[in-house]
Amino acid sequence: MNTSALLCLFVVAVVLGSGSAADASYNCSTNTKGATLTCFTCMGRDMTECDTGRVCCKGSCFKLIDEEHELIVKGCTEEEQEDGSMKRRELDVKLYWAEGEKVKGESYFCNKDDLCNSQTEPTITVPVVVATLFVALFR
Repeated sequence: MNTSALLCLFVVAVVLGSGSAADASYNCSTNTKGATLTCFTCMGRDMTECDTGRVCCKGSCFKLIDEEHELIVKGCTEEEQEDGSMKRRELDVKLYWAEGEKVKGESYFCNKDDLCNSQTEPTITVPVVVATLFVALFR
């Protein structure tokens, strides 16, 4: 196997393995206050990669999409919502650049799996890495 193929295999291993190692280090299943569900928590304009913070949750994880302000907010709500449900909400989070306006939009709830409020659409990274690997192996 040539050097390019080995390098591509290493990159694939790092890209595919990096998320699971970070997820395993944040474990809410032993939380003594009953908040055993792990949710992503963040707010930003990066609609696909808002997976930075984590919080232990007692109710349901949510992902709110504020299309008017081009924001995404992920977090936890104390109330248990039906898994897979959606409702319009306004959060008590004021936007400093829009006087008097708050974050509002469609909230999607989940509570069946840890980190269920992550991105659901596939990223371009994995297909590009796999294509690069095939080119390196079969040229």
